[in-house]
Amino acid sequence: LRECLADGSLLHPTEEGTFNFCDLAEALAMCCGLALAQATRKEHAEKLAKEIGISRRHVVFILCDGMGVELLQQHLAPQHFLRAGERSTTQLRAVFPATTPAALTTLATGVFPGQHGLPGWELRDQKACEFPKEGVHNHIQLTILDSVVRDMRSGKAVCDLGFRKQEIYLQEPWVARGQSIRKMKFVNAYNGTDFTEWYQDKYREDIMTIQETAYETLGKPEGSQQAIQYFNNGIDCILQGIEEAEKNDWK
Repeated sequence: LRECLADGSLLHPTEEGTFNFCDLAEALAMCCGLALAQATRKEHAEKLAKEIGISRRHVVFILCDGMGVELLQQHLAPQHFLRAGERSTTQLRAVFPATTPAALTTLATGVFPGQHGLPGWELRDQKACEFPKEGVHNHIQLTILDSVVRDMRSGKAVCDLGFRKQEIYLQEPWVARGQSIRKMKFVNAYNGTDFTEWYQDKYREDIMTIQETAYETLGKPEGSQQAIQYFNNGIDCILQGIEEAEKNDWK
């Protein structure tokens, strides 16, 4: 592992001179007048919040899972604002492991996967500890990013198997840490799931749902160009939200 870090085949999320997803989550919280329960690297978050523009009237955070730089370069003109990151000197590192559930949960909580406990797509868990001479407890195969958190073996929701939400989501999302000074709106391809309602917390009604390609890619893929178009539709929704905010004098 040290050799991989040394030769650059693996990137350390806390390398000097870089920011990571924990820093970004805390910086976004600061821009909303909120504080994390556990600050990971407060001085880095403060610096990143200043770079984002903590006093800006509107802050837009865009995340597109799986959209590599090469896709943007293939389909968008160099001056397109989504390619502005290519000209930025700020380096942002993902968490380890760099899976979608781990990264999304870190962005929601501001802590590393080892603290929030959701490092991957499917997790093996059990309701109770095992002791010598005691019957073995049935293990479950948790899947997090489904319509509900469920056991993939039985297909049952984990709430029906005795698990409480606090036993799945070990950390509180930063949006739940008080009243934001900003009006929040979530524009997602997925809404109304256990995961989205957990991290959206009291703002779960302030949502817009956009189209996405996942269902089609299970059959005939629509291709990266269509994915970019869906993404552009999401940007249109964000601009509508900003227009609404201006009319209502919201930050």
